[in-house]
Amino acid sequence: MIVIDTGILFGFEVTSDKKHTDAVRIINDAVDGVYGTAIITDYIFDETVTLTFARTKDLSKAVIVGERLNNLEILKIDQSAFDNAWKIFKSQETKKGFSFTDCTTIAAMKANGIDKIATFDSGFRQIKGIEVIE
Repeated sequence: MIVIDTGILFGFEVTSDKKHTDAVRIINDAVDGVYGTAIITDYIFDETVTLTFARTKDLSKAVIVGERLNNLEILKIDQSAFDNAWKIFKSQETKKGFSFTDCTTIAAMKANGIDKIATFDSGFRQIKGIEVIE
């Protein structure tokens, strides 16, 4: 099982993104099952749709992205994961700089025994037990 992070999803959908080619490769591998089942969290869904709309200023593009994301398995952040994410967020060293959404991803991965994430965010390399695919 692998979590697909926002940067990969955005890079895949937006052809002008500087990491588009890498994102396409990673998504194709994920679709082919190279890493097992590909999932996102509901917070990643939110972040990806919001980022797409904010960067492209195109609501129809953001809706298309959201419709595609709805075809993936979406892991809901429950109260326990939320509480753990808040602990991670509050206790992080400022140099790591994880967003709260990133903290929910870390908490959900740990709670569900997921050890792989496709991301362009190198900060995830600092988390013990998480393998970064990029």
